[in-house]
Amino acid sequence: MTKGLAVMVVCAALFGPAPARAESCNKSCAPGTPRSARGCCIGKPKKAAAPKGELRERQVSLPDLPVEGDIVAPAADFRPDPAARAALPTRDLGAEVDEAMAPEYERGAKLPDSDPDKPTYLLLLADVRAAQYRKARAAKEATAGDRLVAAVSLYSGLTSNAAFARFPKLGDAVARLALLLQESGQPDKALLLFRRLVKEFPRSSYLADAYLWLGEHEFYAGNLAAADAFYQKLLPRTQAPVYPYVRYMSGWILFNQAKASEAFAAWREVATRAAALGQTALAKAAADDAVRAYASFGTAAGARTTFTELAPKRVTELLDRLGEVYLQDGRFAAAIEIYRGLLSAEPKSARQCAWLVYVAQATVASGSGEERVQALVSLGKQLTVIERTKRLAGKPLAVCQADVEKILRDAAFAWHHEGDKTRDPARLAVAATLYEAYEKAFPVSAQGGEVRYFHAELLWSLAQIGSAPDAWRAAAKAYGRALAMKSLGAGRRKEAAYAGVLAWKQVVAKDVKPGGDAPEAAPSEDEEDFMRAIDSYLAYDSASADAQALRFLQARIHERRGRVPEAISVLSAIVTEHPDDEVAPFAVQILLDLFNRSGQIDELVRWTEELATEPRYAGLKSALGDLVPRLRSQVQRKKAETLAEAGKYAECAKTYLDLAAAAPADPLGDQLLYNAMVCSLQAGDRSAASAAVATLKKRFPKSPLGAKAQERLAKP
Repeated sequence: MTKGLAVMVVCAALFGPAPARAESCNKSCAPGTPRSARGCCIGKPKKAAAPKGELRERQVSLPDLPVEGDIVAPAADFRPDPAARAALPTRDLGAEVDEAMAPEYERGAKLPDSDPDKPTYLLLLADVRAAQYRKARAAKEATAGDRLVAAVSLYSGLTSNAAFARFPKLGDAVARLALLLQESGQPDKALLLFRRLVKEFPRSSYLADAYLWLGEHEFYAGNLAAADAFYQKLLPRTQAPVYPYVRYMSGWILFNQAKASEAFAAWREVATRAAALGQTALAKAAADDAVRAYASFGTAAGARTTFTELAPKRVTELLDRLGEVYLQDGRFAAAIEIYRGLLSAEPKSARQCAWLVYVAQATVASGSGEERVQALVSLGKQLTVIERTKRLAGKPLAVCQADVEKILRDAAFAWHHEGDKTRDPARLAVAATLYEAYEKAFPVSAQGGEVRYFHAELLWSLAQIGSAPDAWRAAAKAYGRALAMKSLGAGRRKEAAYAGVLAWKQVVAKDVKPGGDAPEAAPSEDEEDFMRAIDSYLAYDSASADAQALRFLQARIHERRGRVPEAISVLSAIVTEHPDDEVAPFAVQILLDLFNRSGQIDELVRWTEELATEPRYAGLKSALGDLVPRLRSQVQRKKAETLAEAGKYAECAKTYLDLAAAAPADPLGDQLLYNAMVCSLQAGDRSAASAAVATLKKRFPKSPLGAKAQERLAKP
């Protein structure tokens, strides 16, 4: 048999030898050659028809293109650390306040403005109310607001009354009101008072506070020269408690004036002095900011030595920060040098993974194509080493895994898109390498199923281009790996199973050699994988036209490899469960042929009878044309032959006579009547034999079998 499914070819396989014509009969037919009723070759070979149950084509999908982002989050505005302000000494404005004297102060505040003691009482009472406000605010009491209003009202009444213009402590009152407004969230009003203090009270003990706050205001308003003028008034006071902070802010002015080395010197001085004074927050802020300044003029090679002098206990942290600055500035070679140095010097650091990630990303951003790929592949391998050696655990390990997974996944997706856009096999091959790196690093992950699915889609594209050896096999296996992942979403599972089937179909098609359809001992490994892939798809879809076409392919492999029972099982299911499917006519022809070739005559008889008589097969019967009636007749002949071989001659004769009566116009009717005569004689019923000969001569007067039958009948 050939692989084709032409009706004539299938029917020819069902024809059994008839004990009739005496002429020579060649039964060694070429594949596809039609046969006569006796099985003789007639005519030329015919090309087998292909089944119409074609599998639907599919469209390859692409992963979502990852959103491009910075390697490290870009620094927001590089600004002074608010925590540094904690180093400023705070005035305890309530230290000299005696709240018990408040009733007496209230009585004094009611004196006439002309009384020289009234401003003193007003100031003392305002101080009491300000102290009460601060306590209530700290305790989050509802009275805090009333206390504030009372204090502001008293200070304002004192500082705005011309009658008290010569009060010796008027400058203190202005300063205390400014500080109260500043701390209660009214900076604009406070600034007016600080300016008044500077202008009208140049000898005030609060003048440093005014310079500091005015300098802060001008700095954040972008008026660097004005801010510097205020800070310069304070810098000569090197022993003042406020000096380290003022020097810190002057460093910021220098940095914003593009004087990075001078800014570094200022911050280095602050870091050293603040650390000695126990001002930890300020020392840390100064050292951190010094790193930013160093990045503007220093080198990666000299950083460790410099930072050891700057903050001996924070060298690793500062180098890490410098690497991030280099990355933010796009100075990737310097960043790589810093992080490789850290990896070498601190092999047990919890930051090892972050440094590896930074090295890989910096290489991707700046290296050649091969360097980029190798950096990413190496990153996946290094994560595996970290996991195996248990360098990290818990949250640090989880963060590391999440970072590496995202980097590898995004890189594979990005190269996949680029390769698909250009249809460049080299770019697609790079994406395949990155997919493989991901899969090795993350054998199980929440995104693993999707990544493996798109890896398979990429291999499908490579196979279509035809650039890679065994590409279809690689794609088929990749879909299988995707389906093995529990994380693959339900929406992709069916498509992955279908794509796997189509890929294996391509592999199997390449394995089949033209004309080489002799059954083998067993299906090849590829064919076994193909059939397993079909089973996998049928788990998602067993009723569609695609499903029946795939089952048909399964049956054809079983048939070609000599697995007759398996082929019969699959073909029977197609015909009985889906008789109206477009592959059913082809399936039933092969099914009947298999029954015939395997000697299952009873099944052959049963099936032909059901096809001829059962209503559910009406559509199938119509699609087969006159094949069913002819097959039914041929099967009955086969049945008669079997009865004769079994010595049941009377039943043999009856079967032939029934066939002849059912189809009086059958051009082979003379053979049927002749055979009925032979079986009747063998059964010892000469009367029935004579009747069969009479009918033969009457119905087929020109048939040579009439004379032969008469001669046979005349013998004793």
